[in-house]
Amino acid sequence: MRPFAKREVIPAKKLTGKAMDNFIRNGATTYFHQAGTCRMGKDTKAVVDAKLRMNGVQNLRIADSSIMPRIVGVATMAACVLIGERMAEILAKA
Repeated sequence: MRPFAKREVIPAKKLTGKAMDNFIRNGATTYFHQAGTCRMGKDTKAVVDAKLRMNGVQNLRIADSSIMPRIVGVATMAACVLIGERMAEILAKA
């Protein structure tokens, strides 16, 4: 598996000082999920309407965290599951 390894997640040897600083600095990242980039709403800046249709584009709907007008205070994955369920309901009625 060595050819597939990009870098160590946990150092194999004890690091101190500058070596530890560099390891942390080079490995730091975020695990935040983007949300609200195609937000739903009724104003002119909204990208998606209440039926998850993209404004100005026919036959395109968006059902992911990008439609959230505000980022939820819970795990975004749970909210995305509910958005998907809502999309299923909308499409079943269409």
